[in-house]
Amino acid sequence: MDAGIIVGSNEYSSLMYAAIVAGMRTSMGDNVIMFITMDGALAFLKNPVVKKTTDTSRKMDEEGQDFRKFLKEAKESGLLKMYVCYFAAELHKLHKKDLDDMIDDIWGITKFSIETESSQIISIW
Repeated sequence: MDAGIIVGSNEYSSLMYAAIVAGMRTSMGDNVIMFITMDGALAFLKNPVVKKTTDTSRKMDEEGQDFRKFLKEAKESGLLKMYVCYFAAELHKLHKKDLDDMIDDIWGITKFSIETESSQIISIW
C-alpha cells in the first residue's frame, strides 16, 4: 500500500522517524509522498533550521545519525516524492529556490489529499 507522510516538525527526532518510515516503505516497493508543512519546511531549506531540543534528538546528533541520508536513499529508489506545503511556504516566505534539492515542488494540501486518496497517511509532528 502506498503512503503519504505528513511532516509538521523540524525537531530532529521527528525528521529521523519520517526518514526511517520513508526508507522502509520505499524499500518494500511502496510509493511515498512526503508533505512537509509548518515548521517542518524549515528543515528542508538550503540552509536548514533543525531543532535538537529533546534528549533523543541530541543523542542521535551526537551519534552522527543523519535523516538526510535515509531520505536520499529513498529518493534514489524513485519511489519517494517530497513536497513543501504551499501554506507553510507562504508563511515562511519560501520559494522553490530556497529549498533543498530533495524537494520536488511546493503543493497545496488539496493536491496532496487527491494524490494520496487511496494511501495510508502517517502524520509526524
